[in-house]
Amino acid sequence: LRTTPLLNGLEAISYNLRRKQQNLRLFELARTYQQNGDANAEHDVLSLFLTGKYHEPTWYQAAAEVDLYYLKGIVHNLLQASGVADWQTAETRNAELADGLVLSTQGKEMASLGSVSPGILKAFDIRQPVLYARLDLDFLKALYQHSAPSFRPISKFPQIERDIAV
Repeated sequence: LRTTPLLNGLEAISYNLRRKQQNLRLFELARTYQQNGDANAEHDVLSLFLTGKYHEPTWYQAAAEVDLYYLKGIVHNLLQASGVADWQTAETRNAELADGLVLSTQGKEMASLGSVSPGILKAFDIRQPVLYARLDLDFLKALYQHSAPSFRPISKFPQIERDIAV
């Protein structure tokens, strides 16, 4: 029974970094358990982990490191896709996050995101910044406004990274 999916994600990041995989974007769907007085509560959560660069260098653009704004954009898109129209943002600092944000609506926290504190990263022998987001899926399911998903067809032409025709 775990209270946070952060530790498992950091183990996976540490494992990949030791094998020279520097640019990672991982997610985990997990069930967490909290004790509220005498009762226990279960929550389904979605965890996102980012570290390294979010795109490789190209001839017209240098490589860029992931940052809090990139993670906030991902969380923002997930919330919009879930049908959440408005939310409040507040800064937070706790044992897990060195600096971060808490997103809430209707007076309840639905997501938290930020950079993992250096003390925790040192315990896992991670020497580069790691960004972490946790979304409360139970709360988002309750807020979800049902609408038909939209799709677009897959392109008939595959993406080309380099044209070798001369």
